[in-house]
Amino acid sequence: MNWLRFFFALALCLAWVYFLSNPISLGDTNIPPPGKIMSVNEGFWQNSEPVDSNEKSFEITVDSLKGSVSVVYDSLNIPHIFADNRYDMFFAQGYVTARDRLWQMDFQVRGAAGRISEIVGDVALDYDRSIRRKGLPGSAENAVQELLSDPETREAVLAYTSGVNQYISELEEKDYPVEYKILNYEPENWSPLKTALLLKMMANDLAYRNNDFQYTNLYSKLGKDLFDLLYPDRMENEDPVINPDRKWDFEGYKYESSTIDSLAEVYPKNMLDQPDKDNGSNNWAVSGSKTKSGYPILANDPHLKLRLPAIWYMVHLKSPGYDVMGASLPGAPTVISGFNRDISWGVTNARRDLVDWYSIQFKNKERKQYYHQGKYYPTRSKIETIKIKGKDDFKDTVIYTHHGPVMYDQSFKGDSTRIGFAMKWIAHEKSNELKTFLGLNSAENYDDYRESLEHYISPAQNFVFASTNGDIAMTIQGKFPVKFPEQGKFIMDGTSSIYDWSEYIPMEYNASSLNPDRGFVSSANQVPTTPDYPYWYLGGDFEYYRNRVINDKLSSMEEITIEDMKELQKNNLDLKAREILPWLLDTLDQSGFNERQLEVYNTLKEWNFMADPEKVAPVYFDIWYDTLDDMIWKPIKNFEGPTKMPEYGVISSLLINGTIEPYLDTFNISLGDSIRESFIRSIAVIDTLRSQRNDSLTWASYKDTYAEHLVPMFKSFNEEHLNIGGGKNIVNATSENHGPAWRMIVSLEPGNIEAYAIIAGGQSGNPGSVRYNQYIRDWAQGKYYRLNFAETEENLIGKTLKLDIKQETK
Repeated sequence: MNWLRFFFALALCLAWVYFLSNPISLGDTNIPPPGKIMSVNEGFWQNSEPVDSNEKSFEITVDSLKGSVSVVYDSLNIPHIFADNRYDMFFAQGYVTARDRLWQMDFQVRGAAGRISEIVGDVALDYDRSIRRKGLPGSAENAVQELLSDPETREAVLAYTSGVNQYISELEEKDYPVEYKILNYEPENWSPLKTALLLKMMANDLAYRNNDFQYTNLYSKLGKDLFDLLYPDRMENEDPVINPDRKWDFEGYKYESSTIDSLAEVYPKNMLDQPDKDNGSNNWAVSGSKTKSGYPILANDPHLKLRLPAIWYMVHLKSPGYDVMGASLPGAPTVISGFNRDISWGVTNARRDLVDWYSIQFKNKERKQYYHQGKYYPTRSKIETIKIKGKDDFKDTVIYTHHGPVMYDQSFKGDSTRIGFAMKWIAHEKSNELKTFLGLNSAENYDDYRESLEHYISPAQNFVFASTNGDIAMTIQGKFPVKFPEQGKFIMDGTSSIYDWSEYIPMEYNASSLNPDRGFVSSANQVPTTPDYPYWYLGGDFEYYRNRVINDKLSSMEEITIEDMKELQKNNLDLKAREILPWLLDTLDQSGFNERQLEVYNTLKEWNFMADPEKVAPVYFDIWYDTLDDMIWKPIKNFEGPTKMPEYGVISSLLINGTIEPYLDTFNISLGDSIRESFIRSIAVIDTLRSQRNDSLTWASYKDTYAEHLVPMFKSFNEEHLNIGGGKNIVNATSENHGPAWRMIVSLEPGNIEAYAIIAGGQSGNPGSVRYNQYIRDWAQGKYYRLNFAETEENLIGKTLKLDIKQETK
């Protein structure tokens, strides 16, 4: 019996050891070895940081510097890097960014390379295929050639890479960020290609205009008149980025008349990776003539997914001829939005159409030739090998034409063996956007700003500028193909050269403004210019509300202060509601309403249109508006093939002006009945939500804003239930999981730069650190921190940590 007990205990022990030492598969989910993740010496316990670390300074010695560097972390945990030369400065930036954000950097560039399946399994296979089929890794390879061929960017990216790899080389397995332990993989060395991948991923995320399939399908089903009614190129009351009184001193392209010859009837199934239409931003600069100080003030708040670790990383870089502070992207050197001693700049998404689709006619199902301009040309194929965790590699053959990669075809979401859809994207072309930011970081005046922008190609951005010498400016920058009207609006016939890109707008003719008479420049993703701009660009789909609120405020304001600019960035006015709700309430048939329905009606009637967190009226309006929107556009939603609903501004305009009747008549929709029924339905939805939430349904609780970890399943690493107002189409553009992830305001008084900022998150990427989410509650409350733009180490008050990086002596 004793032997039996021994063998039973031994078997149980071995089984437990096996369980702790091997990964576990639960369906499509792979769990790392429990023993490894729970190990006291190597597991997640090692990632916990004390609230008040006693570590105040430390030193490392490396063999790849030209001199030495001091890094001082201030009370906000922002690293201030003081170096004797630029190489050492960027080395230190790479080192400290990796120290705080290594896993985030690694995971994001793996996503940009189409390599997520090797971490999480085949659940990410379609995503990886879509990234590779759109040619994003190839575009990064083109970009890295440009990065390394320019002496300035070569130095910056190689130094940054060396700094990242220095940090990685110091890590033991127990030191790995916790996500590596949970997902059971290891960090790999950084490279210039990874920096290029990161920058191209930003181009991908901001490639907003990508409606060719939807528009083609809608045009074919609605016909020209209804399509033009519901998807207009221009809206009433537009207030463009470039001040309307701007006069153009150049001639554009002389267009020949063009028509839509044919429309495709074959579409890809389940299109993937569509850009987030909420990716946008606000920025503006006011001249000294409108400020209390007599000097310009600049503001910028980019709107992106609210992520943890935070998208942005604040840093101060200082070396001879270089002294800049602001928000950087973890994985790339320089500051992307920030200020130096002479200028400040910021960016917003220009929402220009830089992605076109071509219908490709292959000779046969082998796809080795395609038809163009009367004859067949050979395709080029590239085999993409995608590694999959726990499974065999997947090999995907991507076909290339002169238009670009064929993303959708018979093997990926396509319907036809002889039709494919090629993607023409400006980001495929060689570019060196990093040189733009290197130039801006050290720019001294307007001429330097303009010279820096000459290197910028994609994604198209509105670059705002202000300087201590009093200049303010806005430039809509990118490389834009010359197009005839409606070129690129629909899927284009790839067999005809008529639709090929052949010329580009000269960069000096990109729309811009310098020191306009109105005393400010601003952008909020709205239409770029008035219709008299000499070059055609695709209209529609631009933001319609935020920009008008901003411009109305800036037009009326005088003696502007930094506090005024903070309040404007946090402005919660819902202009959409102010313009459409009174009309809806006046039109609504109230006959027979019960007490509850009259209560909701009166609450809306008395609302001041501010989407503040504690209010209930914004909830009522949002649910009613969306219910009405769904009812009116139901016929379009039921179309087969890809569709896109008309923009919010369109329905408001059509309703108020009474011009929606042709659409309603076509689909036999009663507007009065729809308004009344949607109101009654919305109250049922509201009351259901109230009962689920114990009668508490404020705007903040309904919107329920949160910041999500990069791996959505890691919910315990999220920051949830943020008490914040604002919303879509509102200046404070904070919705469920989206918003101003970086807020910055800079006053440009010579010799006295004053800057305030905050990121939605924290400086650290470690969920076990108090610095992981240190700012986010203050961010939600609308607080700012004054940035210490220190000239010397001694100017840093309340420093928490000092790092010295020294050259190894031999």
